[in-house]
Amino acid sequence: MRLVALVGWLVVLACAPSAVDWRTYHAAAAAAAERGDYESAETHLASAEREAVRLGPGEAATTSVAQGRLRREVGDHDGAELRYTQAETLLESPDAQQGRASGVPAPLALEHGRLALALNDPETAEMHFRRALREARRSEGPDSPTEGWAQLGLGRSLRLQGKSPAARTALLRALAIHRGESAALRPAHTPGVMAALTELAALDRTEGRLEQARSGAIDALRISRRELGVSHPRIAPVLTELAVIELARGDVTAAAAAARRADEIASSRLPAGHATRVEASRVRETVELAEAALTPP
Repeated sequence: MRLVALVGWLVVLACAPSAVDWRTYHAAAAAAAERGDYESAETHLASAEREAVRLGPGEAATTSVAQGRLRREVGDHDGAELRYTQAETLLESPDAQQGRASGVPAPLALEHGRLALALNDPETAEMHFRRALREARRSEGPDSPTEGWAQLGLGRSLRLQGKSPAARTALLRALAIHRGESAALRPAHTPGVMAALTELAALDRTEGRLEQARSGAIDALRISRRELGVSHPRIAPVLTELAVIELARGDVTAAAAAARRADEIASSRLPAGHATRVEASRVRETVELAEAALTPP
């Protein structure tokens, strides 16, 4: 009887949902998306979803947010909104446990803001990013990575609305957080530093400080190549911004070189609907039209 009971317990443990597996699937999905392998990322999150359904609403909501992020990044905005709505419903359910779901509202608000930017609605994006800031500070404390991304999104949304002073304040705060300046034990986060420098370069460009903008974009490019390699997907938006800056400076040759390299990286490493790929293609077309206008008949 004891042997039968032991076997029964082993079967129960083998079939029990695993938080370790759930976290592992999420980590694997994040790593796959970072290198541009969205198909593998989707597969890992599908496995995480199966574990999350049995673990609880907090885990299920976290997985829905991650799935929505992937949908947004491949250009499926309706699919992203559906996943975010699912996450909100899970958080509002009576079974949601505050201790295990308290960390979800900040990344959910962050993703809502990113989706609003993708839909060219910076005013709505600003609202969501401000909420993400409040939630991040409440659940994670000051200067968390989530706050860094929220400050970055807020700065971009403010820049697109022409609110330059406030945008610069937010972007400089994002840069400080991602550099680890206010948390000595946390190393710098390269993607966040790159994104903040690139967005600051875009802000300088819109304000007419073209040499400062170019310097910032080149700094971001140098960091990205050193830390991530010469063909990482995150390099494409840096090159795209550099191309726009060079075009504004009147250096069409340099603009063309940057735009073509950005488009090559994005086209080979990212899905067709990804915002980075769409923007790289658009800027390349613009630069090539400028090239054609300078070419003698």
